[in-house]
Amino acid sequence: MVKVIPAGKTSPVFEARIKSVSASETLLQFDPATESKLSKDKELYQGYIDGFLSAPIRLYISDVDKEESAARQLKEMLGKQGKNLSVAQKEREADYAIQLMNGCFSITKPGDPYRPLVYPQKGFTPKALEQTLADLQHIAQWEYVKNLNNDGPNRLPLDAVAVEFFKVQPDGKETPIAVSADDVRTAYDSGNFDDRPYGGNIRIRVSNRSTFPVFVSLLSLSNTFEVFGELITGKVQKLEPLAAGGAAWVFDGGNVGLYYEPSVEYFNHPESVSYLKLIASRQEFSVDTLEQAALADPALLVTRTRGGERGITRPANNADADAWITRLFTLRLPNPRFNKISKAEVQAWSKTEAGPWMKGIYK
Repeated sequence: MVKVIPAGKTSPVFEARIKSVSASETLLQFDPATESKLSKDKELYQGYIDGFLSAPIRLYISDVDKEESAARQLKEMLGKQGKNLSVAQKEREADYAIQLMNGCFSITKPGDPYRPLVYPQKGFTPKALEQTLADLQHIAQWEYVKNLNNDGPNRLPLDAVAVEFFKVQPDGKETPIAVSADDVRTAYDSGNFDDRPYGGNIRIRVSNRSTFPVFVSLLSLSNTFEVFGELITGKVQKLEPLAAGGAAWVFDGGNVGLYYEPSVEYFNHPESVSYLKLIASRQEFSVDTLEQAALADPALLVTRTRGGERGITRPANNADADAWITRLFTLRLPNPRFNKISKAEVQAWSKTEAGPWMKGIYK
C-alpha cells in the first residue's frame, strides 16, 4: 500500500493501492470511502512507499574481527531500514556481504571478502555505521534501476528497440560487435591512454524497429554504483520508426572510450563489469529520479588520485502508459593484468591503506 498525505503536512494519512506503473509515473487508486475524504480541487497530495526506488537486497554480516557489539548494532540498524534491506542467515543466500574486517565496515560480494566494492568505513563508530548504511541504501537504489522491468501484458515487444555496438577501427571504420544474450564483450587494444591499458573506442546506436514512435533512454550503471543518464542527448529522445530515420547515437555518434578502472587492477578482478539499461516507452518519461552519483571507489585505499573514473568515458496518463520495456546489457572488459601483478607492485600497494586487503588477495 501507498501512504498519501497532503503536501507539506504530516496528517491526515490515507492509503491507496497501485493501479498501474509506467516508465516514470505510478497511478494510484483509492477505495470509495477514502476517495470521498480527499479534497480533489483544493489540495495537492504526496505519496510515500517504503523503500521507493530501491530494490530489496539481502545482506550477510561477517564479523571477522570479532566486534560483537558493532555487529549487533549493524543488525539492529538494518532492521530499522525498511523492507529493502534484510539480513541473510547464510552467506550463499545473500546479495552482498558486510565484512567487519581490518578495523572497517566493508561491503563486498558474498564469498569474496578481500575485494571491497566501495571505500570501507574505518572504525566501528556510529559515524562509520551510518555511512555504511547510507552506502547500502545507495546500492539498493542502483539495484532498483538495474532490475527495473515491466511484466505487464501490454508492454512493448522486446525487439521494438535495438541497441547495437560497434568497434572503432584505427581508420575510423566501424565493425559490429557480437552481442550474445545481451552480453557485450570487447578485447583490449595494444597501447595505453593516460598511462593505463586502453580498450580502444566503441560506438553505440539505439534504433526504433517498431512501426510507431517510441521514447528511449540509455542509462550507464557503473561498478561504483553510479547511474548516469546523459548517454543520449536530452537523456530521453523520441524516435520515429527506423524507416523514417528513428535512431540515436550515444554521445551523438562520438567515440566511447573503454578502460578498466584502477580498483579492478589493484584488487585483481578478472574483468570490469558495468551495465547499460535501455528504457523504451510509447509515452514520454523522465529518468531524472533514477540517476545517482558514484560511491567512493575502493581504489582510494591505494591512491587518492584515481577515485572518480568510470569504465566508459564521455568525449571532450493515457492508453500507452503501460506500453514500455527495459533491457539490460552487460559490458565486460577484461583485465589485461589479471594474475600478472609484479611482487614489487604488491609490496608497494601493501604499504598503503589497502595493505590488509592486499595480503588476502596476493597470497
